[in-house]
Amino acid sequence: MRCIGRTMRGIPPWVRAGRVMLELRSGVLYRSALLLCLCGLMVSMAWAQNNVAAADEAQTGIAPHWPYKAVVTLHSPAVVSGADILLGAIADIATDDENLHARLSALVVGKAALVGQERQLVIGSILVRFRQAGIDEKAVRLVAPSDSIVVRTAAVAVPARELISAAEEAVRAALVTQVGVGAPAYGLAAIGEATAQADTTVTCPTVAKDVPIPSGADYDIRLSGPVAFSPLSDQVTVPLAIWSAGRLQQQVTARCIVQVNGEVAVLTRKMDLRETLSADDIRWEKRNLAAEPRGVITYSSSFDPSAWRLLYPLQAGETLTWDMVEARPNAQSGAEVVLITQVGTVQVTDVGYLQKDARVGERVAVKNARTGVMVYGMLQTPTQVVVTP
Repeated sequence: MRCIGRTMRGIPPWVRAGRVMLELRSGVLYRSALLLCLCGLMVSMAWAQNNVAAADEAQTGIAPHWPYKAVVTLHSPAVVSGADILLGAIADIATDDENLHARLSALVVGKAALVGQERQLVIGSILVRFRQAGIDEKAVRLVAPSDSIVVRTAAVAVPARELISAAEEAVRAALVTQVGVGAPAYGLAAIGEATAQADTTVTCPTVAKDVPIPSGADYDIRLSGPVAFSPLSDQVTVPLAIWSAGRLQQQVTARCIVQVNGEVAVLTRKMDLRETLSADDIRWEKRNLAAEPRGVITYSSSFDPSAWRLLYPLQAGETLTWDMVEARPNAQSGAEVVLITQVGTVQVTDVGYLQKDARVGERVAVKNARTGVMVYGMLQTPTQVVVTP
């Protein structure tokens, strides 16, 4: 102002006041321009620094740590196994803090998709998991290709051929234990004296695809229930279960078709109750035993029809089963037998009549023909009964 005053000597006061105001206005404009220049310089420096950080991140995949304690770089697509998605399985974790690294690696950030499928995991949901676990989200930098990533659940395929093999094996075993086909105790045999099981064909056309299960452990195929044979049909249902790592992973139902070739006994005429069979009373027809009644009588050279009699009256053309016949008795009801009674060293004999059909070795009731008294004993032969107390 002192300079200005010297340069304004001799100038009227009102003119001097106008010039002073003009000088002051010019100083304000100058300072404003200087402030704008400084602001532009700071913005340029910040932009340059940001570009350097972005270039460093693009080159290394990990952003500088400062001011973060950890940098988590997410993968997409990521692959996991198991029911939960662990952060350590879908990301690279860079930190000098071992405790924080362990916490981040074990953090569950979501549920995995079904085996062999995938799901979208939103980045925001991971931050929510940070807060729930007590991890400061501001201390962790998340690096991701977008606002969500793809997470796939790894799977190993159980081959369809293994499932078919397990189903066929289960059906063959059940033919013996449930149906009796091939069981020597029933006298069931196929043509040529070979067991019926040797002439068996099992196909399971419904198992056409491999079955995915979680990867990472061996698996075991087991029966999850009884093999179900459809009555008078060649259809069989086999429930299978796939176990892995001590857990049930998948259940598969195999539907199989069974062909068991064999000859069955068919009546050639109408027969009455308790009538004894003969070789002329039956014929042998080739059938699929799996579609025949349970316990059907199949061909065997050791089968003697005359050793059996009917428990029911039957019509011609009916297929014989073991529950329709019984072994022919050695002595019939009303037959005359000799009663043998041992009294000390003396053996007393008498005559009596059987009260019902009996086989040798059975305990029977006999009516004494002389006294009319009912006595009991064991049928020793078809014509002798040893009286017992």
